Order: sequence, then structure tokens, then C-alpha cells
Amino acid sequence: MVAKLDSPAATSPRVGSILPITGGLSWLGPEMRDAADLAAEEISATGVLAGSLELLHRDSQTDPTAGAVAAAELVSVEGVPVIIGAAASSVSEAVAEITVPNEVVQISPSSTHPLFSAFEPEEPGWFWRTAASEALEGKAAALRALERGWTSVGILVIDDPFWLGAADTFSEHFTRDGGIVAVQVNFTEEQPDYTAELTIIASAAPDAVFLIAFPGDGLTIMQNWEANKTQPGWGWNWLFWNGLKSSDFMLDLQSAGVNATGVEGTAPILEGPNYAAFRTAFLARYGKEPEIFTANTYDALYLTALAAVAGQGNDSASIRDSLIDVANPPGTVVGPGSQEFETAVGILEAGGEINYEGASSLVNFNVVGDVGSSYEIWEVTEDYEIVQVDVIPEEVMWPGLTIIGPWFGSQMDEFMPVLDAFEAETGILTEYIATSY
Repeated sequence: MVAKLDSPAATSPRVGSILPITGGLSWLGPEMRDAADLAAEEISATGVLAGSLELLHRDSQTDPTAGAVAAAELVSVEGVPVIIGAAASSVSEAVAEITVPNEVVQISPSSTHPLFSAFEPEEPGWFWRTAASEALEGKAAALRALERGWTSVGILVIDDPFWLGAADTFSEHFTRDGGIVAVQVNFTEEQPDYTAELTIIASAAPDAVFLIAFPGDGLTIMQNWEANKTQPGWGWNWLFWNGLKSSDFMLDLQSAGVNATGVEGTAPILEGPNYAAFRTAFLARYGKEPEIFTANTYDALYLTALAAVAGQGNDSASIRDSLIDVANPPGTVVGPGSQEFETAVGILEAGGEINYEGASSLVNFNVVGDVGSSYEIWEVTEDYEIVQVDVIPEEVMWPGLTIIGPWFGSQMDEFMPVLDAFEAETGILTEYIATSY
């Protein structure tokens, strides 16, 4: 229960943002910034906070060094309690080297690297994100493989800790429910031929292969498979991860003569219960469709403002300690938008509880600042079109509280009491998935 607040609810926090206005992700950053501005405008327009929500934008340049410089300036000169960003995981890691030791809240709208699940295992910390960990996709793939009745699956995955997390999560869930991972082959990117790797998989003759690759290598792999698929052990089904959900990739497969009809894949659904309202507002404000991760940025601003109200302060500790309170059940369900924000503040002022459900997802945080996502199952048609054939709801993907992290032995001895305390306080059951990344 949140204590009854003084009125006005709070002064508006000053919030920094570090997003890729230039550099490799410059196609993404400006629209993320637009989404942040939209949220700030809507929040300020309510008049329920004392002052307008001030955003201090900085360009990460899609570069870790530039991101760290921007973070240092926002923290040491501007004194912001919260930074929204970064976009790229490598830049978010560099920014976190500034925010975490200086006890500044950082909320990334798009950094999906599994390593962030292990930043601060001892307590709810300073790093949060409104985009799901890439490792969670392995669970979606495992659930689909089990539903298809495949009992033996091989994994072909990029030999990099980032992508191995999804493979580990797949193995954890698939074997837990009776499946067998017949073989896992970790491959080096940008090779001219992958027949050797595929031959290793064929020796295990799996029912299906979960492929974690990008389109360039994916095309080579599929061409090598097409050339050998009539041989014994090669006639498996394919299950693609989201990095291969590309119309251009499908056209490349078609041009190369690869028969991809019936190939299935997984991908996160980046649209939450309030996405339609966000899309309408974004279109009205900017005259264009919102791109990927814009809704996640929008939610990050709303959660920051609501946490400042609930925590009765604009300091970073008050905001950090209230993020789970405003984002998760129990409480009255509220969403983004001026009217919903005004309603939420009224509930908090009266000492009530809220449960924010966002534009990007339900935005239910676990104890290490991760969120879940719904996942779609997609399929390739005989015309090489990509169509959605099923949805795995967020409630299935993210039951109660799920932790994905690389803690073993003595580290687990330190970490498990944190989960036990969280479970006792909230009544939310916890699930821990250990991985090797």
C-alpha cells in the first residue's frame, strides 16, 4: 500500500535520454526520442504534477564511448535521477558503467542482451529495461517444438555469448518437458560454407533444428541444406529465430531455389494492451507510424513519472524503489495517456495501488528489472510470404516472475534469498533459469 501523498503529487523529474540520433541505429533513435517527447507532453498536459516533465536528450552516436560521455555529463553536470537509454546493448553497457556506481536509474527501451539480467543479483538495482531479454525467445521456440510433437531437436547457433543465451533457454525448457537436444553446433559467422556443421547435425538425425543466425549466414546454411536434404538424416524441420523474420531473406531463399514452405519461426510481439491508443496518438502528433521500440520508450517515461509520484520524490532511489510498485500487480489497472495518468496519480494520492499496463507489453518487472513479452509463431507460405499462425501470450511466457541469469554455486547461495524475500513480500511465484552466457 502506498501512503497517502501530499498534494500536488510531486514535482516533475528531470529525465535524461541517450538515444542513437546518429550512427548505425540512427534509423531508430529519432523515433524513440519522439515517443519520449510524446509521453512527456501528455504527462505535463495533465497539470497534476508541479511543473513540466523536462527531458534532456543526448545522442549516443550508436557508440559506447560517446554514450558513456553523454551519461557522465547527464549524471555529473545535469544531475538527472533517471536516464532513458541506450538502444544498442553495447552502448547501454557503457552507460551502465556510469549510472550503476553513481546510483542513477537507467531504463533501456531496446537493449535485449541477456547479460543485463545479471548486473546486480543482490537486489533490485539501477538498470531496468522495457524490452524482453533475447534469451526468452529460446523458451518460445521450445514451447513450439513441444507443441509440434518434435521429441529430438538440434540447435545451430552463432558462437557468441549473446546468442548462446537463447540456445541455453531453449534447452532448459525443451528438456524439462521431455524433449531431447540431440546436438548443438556453435558456428563462426561469415563462412563460405556450412556443410560440415550441417553434417554433424545430420549424424544425430533430429526431428527439427532451431536456427539462430542472421540472413547472410542463414542463406548459406539453407543452400547447403537444400543441396543435401535428400540424404539420410537431413530431412529435418526448421524452426527459425526472429533474426530471420525478413521478407528480403525470404526472397533470397526463393531466388536461391531453397524450398522454405512450412518453415516456422518465433518473434516477440512488441505491442502491449495499450498499443492501439499509443499508435493513434503517435500518428496524430507526428504523422507517421511508430517504429520498433518506440512504444517501449513511451512506457519508460510513464513508468518514471508514476514511480516519482509513488515514491514521493524525484531522487533516483525513490524512483527505483517504486518502479515495481507501479508496474506490477496488484492494483488498479492503468495505462498511458493523459487521462489514464491523471487517474493513476489520483489513486496514488489516495494511498491506493496501481498496475501499469503499457503500449509495449504488460511491463511486469522481475526483481532484476527484466520484463516479458508475448511471442508469435510465424510460418513461410509456398509464395514465400510470412504469416502469423499462433501467439504465445505474455502470461505463458512470463508466469509470475522469471529470472534468466548465469548464477551458479556460491553466487546462487547469495541470490536465492533475494528471490525468496521477493516472493514472500509479493506472493508472486518465481522461476529461475540458469544459462551459461
